[in-house]
Amino acid sequence: MEISELLGKAALLMVIGMVIVFALLGLLVVVVQALGWFARRYFPEASPAVAATNAAAASSASVPPPLLAAISAAVTRFRNEQSRL
Repeated sequence: MEISELLGKAALLMVIGMVIVFALLGLLVVVVQALGWFARRYFPEASPAVAATNAAAASSASVPPPLLAAISAAVTRFRNEQSRL
C-alpha cells in the first residue's frame, strides 16, 4: 500500500468516526429533551409559594437563632474584608 491509499483510508475512517459521534451526541440531546418534557408533563413542580413557605419553615426550624446570627455575622465580615481588597 502506498502512502496516498493509507491517508485516504485514514481520512475516511476519521470522517466516519466524526459522523458517528455527531449522531450520538444529537441523539443524546433529543433523549434528554424528551426526558425533560416527560418529567414536566407527568411530575409538575410544586407552586413557588408553597416551595418558598416550606423552605422558610425548614430553615427556621433546623438552625437555632444564635447559630444563625453567628453565621450571618461571619458572612458579613467576610464580604466586607473581600470588598476592601
